Amino acid sequence: MADSWQAALERWISASLVDSGTAERIREFESSREQPKHLRWPILIAIAFGALMLAAGVLLFVSAHWDDLSPAQRFSLVLA
Repeated sequence: MADSWQAALERWISASLVDSGTAERIREFESSREQPKHLRWPILIAIAFGALMLAAGVLLFVSAHWDDLSPAQRFSLVLA
């Protein structure tokens, strides 16, 4: 993503939309606000943990009510 804005900035300079001083100020601003790459992993771990807990909850709910289900409902759950 960082390369896309830099490439766009170079196109703007070559098209004379912005001058080199403005482009340098834009580069300084954008480089100072870039987020570190390692912040993505905790979010992915939290999503995976949430999905695992949801799947476990559905499995526990179905297993708790297994005896109350008709044979057709059991068969459809096994096929799903």
